[in-house]
Amino acid sequence: MSWYPIVTFWQVTADLTHAQSGPDGHGHNYDDLLLDAWAAVAPPDGWTDDDTARIDAMLNP
Repeated sequence: MSWYPIVTFWQVTADLTHAQSGPDGHGHNYDDLLLDAWAAVAPPDGWTDDDTARIDAMLNP
């Protein structure tokens, strides 16, 4: 995206107003995908799939 002061402002404004309206996993709507991604990329020492499931259950009751 090129920077054109007024045009870019309105493009970003329009994007942000609709950022969460897409389906899960598209656009800026990552929903519950972040937990699995971080658990796969940078798990704490001793992290298990049960830990991921426990936190997922708390975030998505």
